[in-house]
Amino acid sequence: MSWTASVKIFPENEQDFPHYASPATLQVAAGTGGVELQHRDPAGNWATFETISVAGVHKLDVANMPAIRLVATGDAQYQVTWQIA
Repeated sequence: MSWTASVKIFPENEQDFPHYASPATLQVAAGTGGVELQHRDPAGNWATFETISVAGVHKLDVANMPAIRLVATGDAQYQVTWQIA
């Protein structure tokens, strides 16, 4: 995946990540914003559970997690890299 500021959902089908899912690498260029990591709340709405506002490389452990949505705020951009099997 290339750098983006677009809203992205992983996995795209919004299914839960399996217990064997490999971690992802999230690279953040925060600028004046950040990247919000969101899950669906009990009402089915996307809710932010973490905001990354520091530029750098961050590990996302996604095994056994529900789908996540990434939302860039301000002029932030991000890139997600998944392990190649």
